[in-house]
Amino acid sequence: MFEWIAANLATLIIGLAVLLLIVFIVMRLIRQKKSGRPACGSCSGCASREYCQTIKMDDKKAG
Repeated sequence: MFEWIAANLATLIIGLAVLLLIVFIVMRLIRQKKSGRPACGSCSGCASREYCQTIKMDDKKAG
């Protein structure tokens, strides 16, 4: 068992790093969604701007 871990240590470390990166990105997206910010950054140049929930919420507040 220890021989297998030693032989694949680099692969395990890289896999763990990728997994942590994915978890960080998902957590960040969830926090952004809860706070009402768009996950993509800015809606000004977005092709899906008319479907963005943030823009709809801002329009309701303004009008």
